[in-house]
Amino acid sequence: MKSLLVLPLLVVAACAARPTLPTSGPYAIKIESYSPEDQVKLHSVFDVPTAMVELPETRVVTDSKIYTFLLGDLQFTAGVLRARGRAAYKIWREEGDPPEQVRFDDTTGIRQVVQLLRREPGRWVFFSKGTYDLGLFTVLGETAFVVIFEEREGALWTQARVYAKVEGVVLEQGARILGLVEGLIRRKAFVFIEAASSVAAAAAADPGGLYAEMKGSKEVDLATLEEFKRRFCR
Repeated sequence: MKSLLVLPLLVVAACAARPTLPTSGPYAIKIESYSPEDQVKLHSVFDVPTAMVELPETRVVTDSKIYTFLLGDLQFTAGVLRARGRAAYKIWREEGDPPEQVRFDDTTGIRQVVQLLRREPGRWVFFSKGTYDLGLFTVLGETAFVVIFEEREGALWTQARVYAKVEGVVLEQGARILGLVEGLIRRKAFVFIEAASSVAAAAAADPGGLYAEMKGSKEVDLATLEEFKRRFCR
């Protein structure tokens, strides 16, 4: 039945416009400047992207040091939100995983391996690969997303753009016409940025209070919490 729902869409999908990788501006990526291994990952998304979704610029009352600490340790950041009852998704690392890689499960059908490919002042580039439950079917997919941030006017301003590629021509085209990929990204792909922004605001407002609240919690790594205290609690 699911395949019957998808097939009629393929005729319409043949001429669907694809998003293109910008060659200038803050979201431009020079793929050739990455390692050969990372070039393969980026090409898997940018050669034939299925969808692109942009997160509008958002003001966060914090500073870049706190924000980058939390964005750089998503396992800790997610643990803080779980401890506060504000998130159910899981972010973890397994033995042998490289330092810049985490695993993500939103507990509702999305499982991803997420890797930070590059961190530059005010701009970080991530890549992820995994499965997406689109309701009609579950597909494999890759995403590349760029996070941009800067301090001004007494706050941190952040925005991001996600490019996604769904594996398999048939499923990819059907998902694109249905708008499932775009909708899924809009709801879920920015969870990392939103999580870091949320905890960063709380940490800037009362770092000592956040430390005291998390101390003893099984959701956060004690060593990371102590490092947070060392850096931000005065």
